[in-house]
Formats: sequence, C-alpha cells, structure tokens
Amino acid sequence: MSQETTSWVSHGNGTRFALQEVKLGPLKADEVRVKLKATGICHTGLLLKLLLRIDTNLVVDILAADGDLPAQLPAILGHEGAGEIVEVGPGVSNLQEGDRVVLSFASCSSCHSCLSGVPTACSEFLALNLMGTRTENVHTIPSTSAEDQQGNEAISLTTKFFGQSTFATFANVNVRSCVKLNPKSMKLASGDDVPWARLASLGCGFMTGSGTVLNVCKPGPGSSIGVFGVGAVGLAAIAAARNLSAASSIIAVDISQPKLDVAASMGATLCFNSRQGNDACIQAIKDATGGRGLDFAIDTTGNVNVIGTMLRCLTAYGTGIQIAGPSSGKNVEVHPSFMVNAAVTYRGIIMGAANPQLYIPALLDYYLQGRFPVVDLVKEYHYRDLNVAIEEMKTGSVVKAVLVWD
Repeated sequence: MSQETTSWVSHGNGTRFALQEVKLGPLKADEVRVKLKATGICHTGLLLKLLLRIDTNLVVDILAADGDLPAQLPAILGHEGAGEIVEVGPGVSNLQEGDRVVLSFASCSSCHSCLSGVPTACSEFLALNLMGTRTENVHTIPSTSAEDQQGNEAISLTTKFFGQSTFATFANVNVRSCVKLNPKSMKLASGDDVPWARLASLGCGFMTGSGTVLNVCKPGPGSSIGVFGVGAVGLAAIAAARNLSAASSIIAVDISQPKLDVAASMGATLCFNSRQGNDACIQAIKDATGGRGLDFAIDTTGNVNVIGTMLRCLTAYGTGIQIAGPSSGKNVEVHPSFMVNAAVTYRGIIMGAANPQLYIPALLDYYLQGRFPVVDLVKEYHYRDLNVAIEEMKTGSVVKAVLVWD
C-alpha cells in the first residue's frame, strides 16, 4: 500500500531542504517500509569525493541536494537511518514487521565482491547508492512550510538514496541496507534502550573511521597510527585505535584546536595543530615515535597538501590510507623513487572495508562495553531543525548531528 510521510525534500539549485508531505508508492519485492526514529547527517562526503571526485567539502546529503551527485532531483536524501519495520514487500523472508534496524549502504549480494564478503566493493555500488534508482510519481500534500512551492503537483521524486532515503518519517528501504538488531543487545547498563540517535550514527561515518583501523590497519602491539583530520570519521578512528586495538602511539593532526581537544578525550596520545607547518608536523611525529615515523596513517581530509605530509610521516614499510578523495583536478605528487626508497604503501579504502551486517552489531557491542565512546558525541536535533543542524555542522562545532523523528 502507499504511505504518506513527512519528508525533507531537496529540489536542488542551491535551495534549502523543504519540509513536505509525500506519498510513497507500494513496496517492491526487495524492500521493507521503515518507520524512522532517527537519521544521522553524514559529516564528511568522503566516499563520494573518492568515487566521483566531487570538488567540495560539504556533507554527503548536501552534495546531493546541491545537484553535485548523479542522484535525480528532487529527492528525499538521508542515508544513516534507524527505526522499526512496519511492512515487508512481496517475497521478503529475512525481515518482518516489528524488527528494529540500523540502515547502511545497499549492495547487490550477488557479485564477486559481495559473495566474498566485501560489499563495499560491490560492482553495483554506484547504481544502488548514488544514482537515484527508485524514482516514482508522487503527490506532495500542501505543507505548512513556507519553502514548499510544489502544492498538489505530481512530481518525479527519488526515494532510494543509499538504498533508504531517510530524511523522512517513513522510507521504502532496500532489504540489504537493513541491519537487524537483537532487542536484547540494545540495552544500556541502566536497563534503558540505547537511544535511537546513537544507533543511527553507526551506519556510515563512525563505521568508516573505526573500520579502517580494525579491518585494514589492524595495528599490533607497540605500533603507531596517525589520523589526519579529526571530524566524525577521524574521531571514530582514534576511539577504535585506543580502545579496540593494540596501538601504543595514536596521533591526531588537525588545524582546529577544539577538534584536537576532543581527539585527546577519545584517546589520542599526541595532538598536533598543523597550522604550525608541515615540517614541524613531521618532526613532532618522528619525535613521538622514537624517530621511526608512523606504521599506519589515515587521511580523512582529501587535502593534497595534507596527504603529501602524511606520506612523509610514514616509517619504512608503513601504510598510508586514503578515505577521502582529493578535489576534482587535484593530484597527489608522489615520485616513484620516494615510494621505493621510503618503502611505503599508499592505498584507498571505502566505508572502512566493513560488512554492515556483521560490523554494526559489533560496533554496538563495543559502545555498550564503553569501548567506543565517540557515539556519545552525537547531538540530537528535532527533525524540523534540519537546516539549523546543517549550519552548525558547517561551523565544525558539532561532531555528529542526528535528527530525531516524532
């Protein structure tokens, strides 16, 4: 059946999100309908910059809203949802009404990468997550929002961004975006349920940062790791390195002192303000690692100058990991002789190389054990305050913004 939903709709062309009432179409065979409890706003745009070379530092959902992604507009965006299933589509057998789910990216489940347990490398990743693959005719109902200019006009609306489109009270969601949670695993020590806003934060940015450390770096005893850029993704990497790995030196690098202060609270053993200069940064890291340099380094900035500095901070046979693509037309200048003589590795990683079906429940367990405290940095906003949240995110004063639905 169809479903009316209150939604934040992007009409593109630099306009702000508009709060509108939308009628979703009936479920398809690979979908379930989720009543959203909370939706995170992704803070980085890292994956999209990596895949599409987007020339901007705005958040993922804003990139799409501004028309800088191939998703068809107008659209309901949002890709970090959490809520309860209220209806299942034809033939869906692994999920049922009443299931509580955290939503992440979609994958095809049948390509070589998916069958190998690496859905982040799915051959259909772009089509399923970024191309706006579920477009249907819907009617907007007159809204109280002064920004709603559509009235009762029938419009073509994309409603499956990242398999979910969760800037809405209800969403038709790809079943492979759904990570089912055991209600017993959602309890705090007090006996209360984990707040939905905390659950929603697990689906993208926090997974990317922590997954890069745990699934890719896997730092051993006595090893060192540096994180360049400590927004939500970088802080998740630091929290994972401190509490979930054997790394002994965990170094945070950023130009924002307030962010570095938060990084220290997450477990960074050295926080360096890179406004002091690249050479000073390299020397500080060498000094902190007994002259060796870093075993692992993660760049979350996509800034080619920062990336060059990161690579120079590596020890012999160290690994530099890129999880943010440089802006369009900009390249990292690395001479082959440097790679040979320094004996370093430079590689890219998508979404922390995580399998959400396995990784999100594990991340929730770590949080409940007190070993992933970055989740507590979430700031909740009433769903009507989306544009306020976006403006505060742009200032850098908010680590992780999450909308809470009525």
